[in-house]
Amino acid sequence: MGGVKGGDTVGAAPGGRGVITTSARPTMASAGSGDILAGIVVGLLAQGAAPFEAACAGVWMHGEAGHEAGLGLIADDLPEALPPVLQRLY
Repeated sequence: MGGVKGGDTVGAAPGGRGVITTSARPTMASAGSGDILAGIVVGLLAQGAAPFEAACAGVWMHGEAGHEAGLGLIADDLPEALPPVLQRLY
C-alpha cells in the first residue's frame, strides 16, 4: 500500500515540542513542492530563525502560498505566490 498525502504536516523537535499544521491543500502534493518548502525554511534559517520556528513558519508560509496560487498549482507557482502572503503578514 502506498503512502497517502494530505493537507496536514507534522513537525517535532528534540525535547518533545510538536506541531500539526492543517492549512495546506492536498493539491500541493506535486513534484517539487517539498523542494520549495525546504527553500523557504532554509531562507528563514539564513535570516537567523531558530530551526523549529523556521520549520513552523516555513510550513505556514508554504501552505498560505498554496492557497494564494489556487487549485491546479504546480511547484513553480509557489514562489510567485509568496509575496502576497508576506504582504498580508506584515
